Amino acid sequence: MAKAKPALVAAEKAVNELNKDDITELKKVNNPIKAVSLALECTLVYLGYKSCDWKTAQKALADMKFLERLRNYDRDNIPEKIL
Repeated sequence: MAKAKPALVAAEKAVNELNKDDITELKKVNNPIKAVSLALECTLVYLGYKSCDWKTAQKALADMKFLERLRNYDRDNIPEKIL
């Protein structure tokens, strides 16, 4: 756990620094780079989406509560199925 803590803190900081303009810009991308695509696929899995393709990611990004869902994600109670 001690090794993972710095990564968790960095991830939380990054999510908290995101703003609406960042999401709007990302949503407009037609073909994201592999790292962005992978990060969004993982995010969709954690948020419970059935599909994890780019079209689904764009729809998720269009959700006005997307950032709120990320910031309020209950990381201490992730369902076993998702893990």
